[in-house]
Amino acid sequence: MALKIVTWNVRGLSTPHKQETVARAARKMQCDILCLQETNIDSLRKARELEKRFSARGFFSFPTHQSCGTAIIVFNWALLNGSHFSFDSDGRMVSFDFEFETEQFRILSIYAPTKSQAMAGFYRQLSPLLLERKHLILVGDFNCVLNNLADRTGPARERKDPYSSELRKIVDQFNLIDAYVMHHGESFQSTWARNDTQARLDRVYVSPSIKSSVLDCQAFDPSPSALGISDHRPVLVSFQLRSR
Repeated sequence: MALKIVTWNVRGLSTPHKQETVARAARKMQCDILCLQETNIDSLRKARELEKRFSARGFFSFPTHQSCGTAIIVFNWALLNGSHFSFDSDGRMVSFDFEFETEQFRILSIYAPTKSQAMAGFYRQLSPLLLERKHLILVGDFNCVLNNLADRTGPARERKDPYSSELRKIVDQFNLIDAYVMHHGESFQSTWARNDTQARLDRVYVSPSIKSSVLDCQAFDPSPSALGISDHRPVLVSFQLRSR
């Protein structure tokens, strides 16, 4: 059985219409887990209303003055058995520990800061969350790239992300693998666009232990009804565990 995970910066989910639009798109993608950034879901009441519209279980880090919030929405109810979640107090990270086909996983959904100094501190704080002896999946809107020439177009292509080095340290320390690059090399694929600039800001990293289980990872355009709801495209990664 395949495990499908989608990460998507939706730029706000505060209206019922947008929630229903994203919920329909998620069901069409047949995802088991949906990781959302910039949710703008700022109370437990709104979180429960969203769960009802999605017919799913949600785990939230509510917005603050620094961030618009992030969430993990679980559609596959079987993944909730024995699961555990945690979140930060800044609206930027939710982690979800779960079991899939007897294997233990930890997925982290992040929404990185856009300001350089805050970005560096944020990535430094991620390291302890990656120390668990589980299969790791790190997804979200990283708000930086590690390879400007491969992952940006437009005027910003020649400008190095000054604090992406902190993310690079994490990737190197935990030997994390960019799931898209593993399957598609340096072929450019935009997940975010504004004016004449495009970038692959939304990505999926996995630990070496599940490298061979990644079937594919790529961004795509959502259903016609969901087009235009965000300047980000959803990214879908699918797994099929190999016999051990």
